[in-house]
Amino acid sequence: MIIIRMVIKSHKMFDIHSHIIPRIDDGARDEADALSLLRLAQQDGTTHIVATPHIHSGRFENDQNTIFAGLSTLKKIIKEHSLTINVAASCELRLDIVHMAKLMSGEIPTLGTVNGYKIVLLEFPHSHIPPGAENFVKWLFNNGYKPIIAHPERNRDLLKSPSLLNPYLRLGCLTQVTAGSITGEFGNTVKSYALSLLAQDKVDVIASDAHNISRRPPVLSKAYALVTKEFGVEKADTLFKITPQKLTQTLFDEG
Repeated sequence: MIIIRMVIKSHKMFDIHSHIIPRIDDGARDEADALSLLRLAQQDGTTHIVATPHIHSGRFENDQNTIFAGLSTLKKIIKEHSLTINVAASCELRLDIVHMAKLMSGEIPTLGTVNGYKIVLLEFPHSHIPPGAENFVKWLFNNGYKPIIAHPERNRDLLKSPSLLNPYLRLGCLTQVTAGSITGEFGNTVKSYALSLLAQDKVDVIASDAHNISRRPPVLSKAYALVTKEFGVEKADTLFKITPQKLTQTLFDEG
């Protein structure tokens, strides 16, 4: 078992999507929850994790103040418990034109900056792709933002009609698939679509989207092993380390 853990840790995985800040969305309920999530992520081989609380108008009214206050809490927990995992903060932004003003003024925390674009983790509703979504994405690009679409494999419209993703890929969007989708935690239909996206090279990053220990843990190693088996270690390293590290480099440099 010790040998296995050492191998996993050597991957130095970067998890760019998690809900580990306590009490500000549907993730960690309190500091004890946050500690459990951070500890498990570290044990599983994640060396860098980004807290991405929801910014979802009418449900989770987070902003830079609540998010960075939460980041301070996480750093305090890490220090008090002598953890080694690195943590930074961004957000998971629900696709909604109400956020345009804050995006224009730079008030939305991003994942980092790559090639002049600010990277924003963009969430579609799980049930559908809203009318006008493509225009909103074009607006993002025109205003210096590059979206990475969160968990497209779990969107009902895309599950029914996978080709609906193509216009967003053509525009230049990146995609982030959930580790649990690949390992079957969201059912066989979602797993099949996730593996299909991987086979078509339509996935840029795999992340945990961790919310809790029991059902949505910050575990990447199982998906890493599956991707390595099915697609090779080079692809696994690209999805779990190289690309997420590149996307968040400026974010962790700032920290």
